[in-house]
Amino acid sequence: MSAGPMTTDRVALSDVLVATGRLRRITQHGATQVLRDTDLTVPQWLILCHLRSAGGSTLTETAAAIDHDTGALSRVVHLLRERELIVALRVPGDRRSVSLCISPSGEVLCDKVDAQLRRQMADALDGDMAGPELRMLLHLMNKAVAALSAPAMED
Repeated sequence: MSAGPMTTDRVALSDVLVATGRLRRITQHGATQVLRDTDLTVPQWLILCHLRSAGGSTLTETAAAIDHDTGALSRVVHLLRERELIVALRVPGDRRSVSLCISPSGEVLCDKVDAQLRRQMADALDGDMAGPELRMLLHLMNKAVAALSAPAMED
């Protein structure tokens, strides 16, 4: 007689939920401490990082890339534009859309924050997790997101 899914399967899922929540809270707290000196918030820094790597992006694409609400990001983008950390360029053929790009000063600031956060992460982990392990963690997290985002298959 089968009792259905094993209890350990449910415990494992709850453990994953707790662990990912803790990891997010701890990493954001650490980032916030570094960002405070630059007068950036976590969403602002994430936008700069995305635009630096993407080379340019619409607000909707940026929101999707950093997993943030589009409406909430428009105010963040406005503040970054006021500080001249990003620029908005009209998309040819679409008067309603703009392409966001990181400015040279935004790129310098993003690089500075990245370097500080890398040092902080290395010091905090104290050799317990090196670059390859962090890349593997990111790979596994992205793999889980992709698998869990796929439409449920019907029997």
